[in-house]
Amino acid sequence: MYLLKRNKSSVNKFIALYSKATFSNSEGVYEILNENEIYKGDLVNYHQENSFFVIEKNFEGNKQIINDGDVQELNSGIDGVQKIIDTDCLLRTCYSDDYSTTYLAKFNINLKNDIWKIDFTGVVFFYVIEDQMLLGYTDRVSSHSFLDSSIIWTKNYKELNLTKCIGNFKNQLLVVAGEHILLSIDINTGEQLYKWHELKGFEIGTTYKDELPSASSFVLDEAAGKLIGAFHTYYFEIDLVSKEIIYTQLEEELTSHSIRNLKSVSNNPLTSTHLYLTADVTLEEFQNTDLNAVLALNRETKKVDWVHTFKESGIGTNIPQITDTHLYMLDLEGTLHIFEKE
Repeated sequence: MYLLKRNKSSVNKFIALYSKATFSNSEGVYEILNENEIYKGDLVNYHQENSFFVIEKNFEGNKQIINDGDVQELNSGIDGVQKIIDTDCLLRTCYSDDYSTTYLAKFNINLKNDIWKIDFTGVVFFYVIEDQMLLGYTDRVSSHSFLDSSIIWTKNYKELNLTKCIGNFKNQLLVVAGEHILLSIDINTGEQLYKWHELKGFEIGTTYKDELPSASSFVLDEAAGKLIGAFHTYYFEIDLVSKEIIYTQLEEELTSHSIRNLKSVSNNPLTSTHLYLTADVTLEEFQNTDLNAVLALNRETKKVDWVHTFKESGIGTNIPQITDTHLYMLDLEGTLHIFEKE
């Protein structure tokens, strides 16, 4: 499915979004394929949303927002840009003077002031949908108006230890609780609509038995109405309409490609036909070396349609990213491997 076309060394970070991809090094941010310059100069970090680039230039908090070449300077008081809302507003996190409290603020870029500010301390996830924001804590979820930050509703989940939001499906917020529970929460009321937990018959050794093994190891396929996951040597699908959990043992197929086990899913890319994963590999000629691989798992046939093993360096917890034409994989040595779709 993919051919390794070239490697790019000394890469700090890369982002593939829609049909474009960018990388950063010590000199700035560039488009990967033609290396057009987006930002030139030292930077601490950057992220991308649609056509916006948020460039963090130094540790004093100086930043730029770049939109199709239009540069907007932000003052040094912008602690952390979390989300670009439009050309006028963004969501940012900031701190009290003694750093004891974290705040979420709606910031007007042109007026350079906060429209509102709310306590963000202890938030483990937040999700913006239309005119409301959903803030998740370990023991509760609250909905706030995006217009003025006022509370719309709060729902307690004290016993469940909420940890992560996977996404939204037809006004159902999909939330991870602990290691073995997935919840569907009504975004309009906060009420629990469904809980996935028990999985009779599933067993891996003495550690996992009769319950969902890794609730955080799923990604949302909104078009298909499914949560897609992988754990150890298993492939999972959760049908969000029927609520059914289906899992498939892939050990024989993985072994045929020298794959010992799949790494946990963490925002891994997927298409309607494939899930892109990383894995641990054992090769005969590298008996004393733990190797890593990136692969494309066919969601229909449950076969590995493509795999590439990294023999020079590991990939750690890095995940692949894809565009319409390419797959990108960053290794632990800072080398970006650029694969082109055949």
